[in-house]
Amino acid sequence: MNKRFNKKLLLSAILIMLFALTGCGGALNTELTVNDDLSGKRVMTYTADCHDQDSYFKGDYASARSVIAKSCPDGLKLDDRSTDDNIELVFTLEFSDIDEYAHKVRSIIEASGKDAPETPIEYMAPSSVFATGISYKENFTSEDLMNWFQDTLVNGGYVSSGDRGNIYYKGKNYQNNICGNEDTSSRVNINTISYLALNGISYTTGFNSDGTFDREIRVDVPQASMDLKEDEIKEFLESSASGKISSDWSFENGVNVCTLTGTGLSASEMDEWMDSFYGENGDWFSVMDAEEDDDDDEEDENAIPNYFEDRTRVVENFRFDNYVSNQYNEVNFTYNAPAEGQYDGKYKTGDNDHTLYTYPGSGSDESMQLFTSYTTSVEADYVYTHSFFMDSAEITLNVKRKGITRNVKLNFGALSDERRQRLSSDLEAAMPEKGMKLKSCEANENSGVTVEIETESSDSDDSELYKSVFGVSNKLAVSRSSKAPLAASRITNVDDRFDLSRFASGNIPSVTYTIKGVGKELKFNKDSDKKKDKDEGEDKEASDTITREGKNYVRTYTDLDAGTRLENNVTGTTSNFFAILLWIVTAALIAFAAYRIFLFVKEAAANRPAKPAPAAGAAQPPYGVAMPQGSNPFAAAPQTQPAVEPVNTSSEAQPAAEPGNTASAGAAQMKPESAVRFCANCGNKLDADAKFCDSCGTPVE
Repeated sequence: MNKRFNKKLLLSAILIMLFALTGCGGALNTELTVNDDLSGKRVMTYTADCHDQDSYFKGDYASARSVIAKSCPDGLKLDDRSTDDNIELVFTLEFSDIDEYAHKVRSIIEASGKDAPETPIEYMAPSSVFATGISYKENFTSEDLMNWFQDTLVNGGYVSSGDRGNIYYKGKNYQNNICGNEDTSSRVNINTISYLALNGISYTTGFNSDGTFDREIRVDVPQASMDLKEDEIKEFLESSASGKISSDWSFENGVNVCTLTGTGLSASEMDEWMDSFYGENGDWFSVMDAEEDDDDDEEDENAIPNYFEDRTRVVENFRFDNYVSNQYNEVNFTYNAPAEGQYDGKYKTGDNDHTLYTYPGSGSDESMQLFTSYTTSVEADYVYTHSFFMDSAEITLNVKRKGITRNVKLNFGALSDERRQRLSSDLEAAMPEKGMKLKSCEANENSGVTVEIETESSDSDDSELYKSVFGVSNKLAVSRSSKAPLAASRITNVDDRFDLSRFASGNIPSVTYTIKGVGKELKFNKDSDKKKDKDEGEDKEASDTITREGKNYVRTYTDLDAGTRLENNVTGTTSNFFAILLWIVTAALIAFAAYRIFLFVKEAAANRPAKPAPAAGAAQPPYGVAMPQGSNPFAAAPQTQPAVEPVNTSSEAQPAAEPGNTASAGAAQMKPESAVRFCANCGNKLDADAKFCDSCGTPVE
């Protein structure tokens, strides 16, 4: 009996407690109305019985309402309808369109220190052949908007943190009316769109050297959809084709393809075209100089600019509300761009950020895919880097006895006058004080520009000049067997590696590379004559032809990858004609001098008279008899002369002529005048009346 009574008493106590608890706390009720013009209001009403709240509420209700009124965020209008027994606080959020509504929602949530969704409201109301109806979704609740209300009561000491949940204990009720569509969920999600199948949309955007753009939009429509509304679909898709925009239909692999093409469009013309294609006005397409918003300014302060490229920042928004084709309100969208460019940036779908990567293009062999997504809206922000297209290049290296000269002539394709002038100014400013100069930067016959650069420097300085001005990694080594100025010949080896990657992109139709001054008997190292694919790190044989034009080494490349570093190793022999001529002249002078000496000696010997027979009684060897060994007829007279008996010329000493011998007498008389005498010591010719030799001073006998 007692046990039964105790059980009944316990059950009664539990029921009383449950009844008491159910009576505690307040309620938050929401009424949301969105009109057809997207204006509307959100009314959130908090109600509570003062007696029910006594169990957890502390303090004065009037004071609490006053604090709440002061803490109410901007964007909410408070209407206090409370009485002594009941609390009724009405918070109203009014808006004229969805954008204003979303802005106020973010501000109210962030005012309480919470993170607001970047896209609080997702709204779509397609009115096209592919989709009709509305899609409305909220990514927040009334409790998110009233978080500040709970914080105020807890922080003010009116409710303990443990009783925070009792503030809305009686519940949160919703009555939503979105463009006539009823809903009672806390997070509104209404979709009344009816769909017509669409396979996908792809863009291929091209960048022209004159700053204009090309775009091809491809819309793939399955045959089933065409069977239902062919005329309406064609009319809808072709509606944006006017002026510079053309349309064309094709049938590929069972799919109907509508291709819209625009060429030579300015940024504003692109934006206007997108207004028509998306069916609403907006800021869809804009471009700017990439340097205007460079986050790496400090890091790139010392970076060497590439003068032969353009960097364009593209900011583009895509909106495909009129092309959704499934219950998820998505479109299969692909964005392509030229394959020869480089792309850095990001794109955003909903609240999700993505890094932009490049893949082989789906548009054509000349394009690459930047991104693809199933979505209705995309925001893209990227930098397109595009080097100038080079028609041809001529590189001439002239090797001298000391140092080199290099002439580089680059012929670029279509380039506007404004861009050419800017290029010329930039290159002039970049040239160093000496060693390198800009010879010309002039318009050419292809409506482009021809740039000619010349260096005159030592072998090693040439590479340093190109590195400091253009940031390329060249390498030039020249070895000469002899640098002596009078060397008749020298063997020269040239190992030249010239980088073209900073001057162009894609393929260069023709490149002519010439080395002068190496000489004849040219030899080249074929193993080094390869081009380097920098991306793949593999050696590939270059498509080229090597010829010898006179004493010049000439190599012609065809369809050369601009990422190539030209590598050439050549050896030749050079004759120094000046030195050879100088040596010939010197040898001739030496030979001439020797010949003159020979003639002089010969003439001296020829003019020497025959030596006469010595006088009778003289101790002189007869003419023609060899002189005693050691004697020298041309030697200087000795300092001490031997005593010689003087010649007796007196009449007394003369023998008398024999009588009757008149011939002998006449001969004797004629002899002093006609006989030629010579010095017995040195052989010098003596005068008829000489008493001493004029040459050596020896007395004449």
